[in-house]
Amino acid sequence: MALDEPFLALSDQAASINPGARMAEWIFASVLEQREILHAFSAFFLGPEHIEALQAVERTGFMDATMARRLRLVETHWQPLASG
Repeated sequence: MALDEPFLALSDQAASINPGARMAEWIFASVLEQREILHAFSAFFLGPEHIEALQAVERTGFMDATMARRLRLVETHWQPLASG
């Protein structure tokens, strides 16, 4: 997809953001967020393999509060098990 072509944002939250020159990062974050939402309605149902994807969204700077909460919940649930 050419980044200069019009397209629809994947969510209302993503549509409310002006990514400026960071269009590729914005698209990446939007796709990963939607994948996580569609995979499981609640963070309770996510496994430890989702931590990396959520951290990738966080690194883009486009993570919203809902996804940040989801990341903290998954980290809290799974990281004690990985370290022990």
